[in-house]
Amino acid sequence: MRIANKLAAIAAVGLVAGSAQALTCGGPSGTRTVTVDPAAACTATGLGNLGDSAIESEVGGTLLDRDTANSNGGLLDITGVSASTGTWSLASSLWDAYSSLYLYFHFGNGNPADPTFNPDWFIVQLTSGATSGTWSVNPTQLTLSNIAVVGSGPTQRVPEPASMALFGLGLGLLGFGLKRRADASKS
Repeated sequence: MRIANKLAAIAAVGLVAGSAQALTCGGPSGTRTVTVDPAAACTATGLGNLGDSAIESEVGGTLLDRDTANSNGGLLDITGVSASTGTWSLASSLWDAYSSLYLYFHFGNGNPADPTFNPDWFIVQLTSGATSGTWSVNPTQLTLSNIAVVGSGPTQRVPEPASMALFGLGLGLLGFGLKRRADASKS
């Protein structure tokens, strides 16, 4: 009975840890924010329009695709260029090659004299395995100018058949240990 309770607790923790949620990123209170769903972390923000190499250096990764005018069809597809809300989707194969994926958003030129519309770029780490979601900016002035996807780190995923074999082996060893313990207590 105790083992079943422990296995149920482990499964519950795994489900909570893997759940996706919307995340709002931005500067100090009263400045522009971006909300990305699902997202794991706010990575960086700033003023200006970063070039490809500057985006890559922010996350230590490789820029994989950049979309500036709904030129979909690559690794990154978006809606909402020149708008304040939209959707994003990625090729699912990116998760096979990278352990972390990030979206870079640029919302037009910020105005250092008016901090309400700063920062004007954001880098947001996506929830592991996420391949589509939504984004929005607040306040809505200076709408989306361009978006990019950046990959970082080689994938650390264990192939599914191997992970299932490891799980099965673990359960088998657990059962074997319990049987030996029960046999020893009978003697």
